[in-house]
Amino acid sequence: LASGMKILGWESTQTPRSTSMSSSSTSRWEDTIGSYAFAQIGAVLSDAQYFESGMVRPEDIRRQLDSKATKDKLEAMKRIVALISLGKDASTFFPDVVKNVVASSLDVKKLVYLYLVHYAEQQPDTALLAINTFQKDLSDPSQLIRALALRVLSSIRVKIIMQIVLMAISKGARDSSPYVRKTAAYAIPKVYQLDPTCRDALVEPLATLLKDRSTSVLGSAVAAHQEIFVDDYSLLHPVYRKLCNSLIDMDEWGQQIVLQALLFYARANFAEPKQGEKLDSDLELLLKSTTPLFRCKSSAVVLLAVAVFYHLAPYDLFDKFAMKPLVRLLYATE
Repeated sequence: LASGMKILGWESTQTPRSTSMSSSSTSRWEDTIGSYAFAQIGAVLSDAQYFESGMVRPEDIRRQLDSKATKDKLEAMKRIVALISLGKDASTFFPDVVKNVVASSLDVKKLVYLYLVHYAEQQPDTALLAINTFQKDLSDPSQLIRALALRVLSSIRVKIIMQIVLMAISKGARDSSPYVRKTAAYAIPKVYQLDPTCRDALVEPLATLLKDRSTSVLGSAVAAHQEIFVDDYSLLHPVYRKLCNSLIDMDEWGQQIVLQALLFYARANFAEPKQGEKLDSDLELLLKSTTPLFRCKSSAVVLLAVAVFYHLAPYDLFDKFAMKPLVRLLYATE
């Protein structure tokens, strides 16, 4: 028991609350803690075997992938994913793995999709063999499977299936899950990089995503906009106020992306404010929405907030709100 607790780091923190506890209570407590400790140790040791790359031959892994038993398929996929995590090349298993995309087990299917996302760009022709399954899984009850299917489809760099991918993105942009909608936003730049002529077809799903209620989706949608439509602000006009009001609720990555986009937007669409003149109401909204971000823990967000005030605010407002955070950052780097 002592050894198990030591491995789990419980030797000093998990102790009985009262020294007057009866011997029977103490015994039950020790049995519970001991059982849990050894169960955890057993789980760690059982998973560790998959990282021993020399224990199983490639032909044994292929045999397990071809097996009808779900247990064998799951064990084979765990070994393959472990190889990838160790930085080893597991692309030779691609034909054997892609056949298992139709597996009924959710655990197996998740690992198969993780593998396909990793290697789909390297072997697009083989991935095309399962194109019908990918399309079918876009309607799967699991949001994770729907998102993984969309990621794999957008990673297959073959122009012949571009219409299928565009339809998948449009469907993902209207999905009920924010995770799937965020995946659709990430897929948009991939399609544009492969075929820039699809730019017009990407406007509708991107416009839908820019109106999303989820702040995580909004950040990803703005990032996609900045990669493809960086000088075209027509998609940002209808959502400008929404983006300003959503800044405070976004994560730090989203705040960086959206702040930079709003800075470029404001410089292109608002006249430079002059000292003593009344600010444009939309510009004032951006400055008010940016002000709370000076207290953000991320130095990148604070610097972007300073940049917004430096380029867009009169000097008196810059001196009032941005100077102290900027000086604080300078001292923090020393």
